[in-house]
Amino acid sequence: MKRWLSDLLAIVLIGCVVGWAGIQYGRKTQALPAAADASTIQAALVEVELARAGSLPHVVTGIGKVMLKPGATQSYTLPIETEVIEVDVLVGDQVQAGQRLARFALSPEGALRLQQARDEVHIAQAEFASVKERMALQLAVQTDVLAAQAALERAQTAFKPLESAASGKALELLASAPGLVTRVELALGTIRPASETLVEIAAVSGFEVALRVEPRDLQGLGVGDDVRIEALRSRAETLHGQIRAIAPNLDPVTAQATVMVSLKGNALLIDEPVRGFIQTADVAGVLVTRTALHTSEAGLIVFVEADHIAHSTPVHVLAEAGDQMIVDLRSIDLGAHIIVRGSAGLFDGAPISVRP
Repeated sequence: MKRWLSDLLAIVLIGCVVGWAGIQYGRKTQALPAAADASTIQAALVEVELARAGSLPHVVTGIGKVMLKPGATQSYTLPIETEVIEVDVLVGDQVQAGQRLARFALSPEGALRLQQARDEVHIAQAEFASVKERMALQLAVQTDVLAAQAALERAQTAFKPLESAASGKALELLASAPGLVTRVELALGTIRPASETLVEIAAVSGFEVALRVEPRDLQGLGVGDDVRIEALRSRAETLHGQIRAIAPNLDPVTAQATVMVSLKGNALLIDEPVRGFIQTADVAGVLVTRTALHTSEAGLIVFVEADHIAHSTPVHVLAEAGDQMIVDLRSIDLGAHIIVRGSAGLFDGAPISVRP
């Protein structure tokens, strides 16, 4: 029995030793290909271009929205209570001077108020005539005449707009100037109280855009510069404007600068998001093809070839147009070999082979 147990233990021990030796041999054989690969890295085939001086127009881009200038809207009201019988405009409509906005009829309360105002004028007229007669008979003094005259003028002043509003086409609300409808408080069949806003129209020149731009882009911008505006959501035609003002302080939330642009005409709604383009003077620097540009943890870089080795070089883009960019002259020496193709996957110090 004891001999059988000792033989079993010997067999288990021999198996453990053989297994350990096999594991170690496997590790050594797996490491051999890696060592072989490290010693035979193949140089990447790339294309280069010479860094040369050039210039491109600098276009500042900003995102913003359409706003109304203070006091740019005109409110349309009626001095008497009416019933809405026809609505001719919607928010966003362009209107011309004299264009009808809506049509109304006197409400029962409005008709009663009109009659009361007419009666008050008749009473004031009779009283004024009576005071003048008493004055002729020396039964009244001049102050009585002046008081009666003032009462008549007040009654006529109150009655005239009511009479005008209730006569013929005067119950049609007409635009007094061209503009864009920004508010409509009308519904068919509803009663509208006297003097409440029915329609609001913004003047053609009453719109502006607040563009948010990066602080570094403010250099070269000035009041009066032309701006091209494109809508981000609608298919409205491209608009044009001019810089009205540049805010002196940055937005505390976005850390961006605000550029106010006055629009030359408008077909956009209030708060509609837009993109603005402002072209400034040409910017000079090193002309680089866009395919050379890469993004790294440190920022934008290009790879420059020297002695068949790739060297990553940080750059600052000053302007871009199409597939060309202008970078700071301090970034790259003129005449350097900039890698423009085959740079994907490169790293600083990687061996490269330049395509003839």
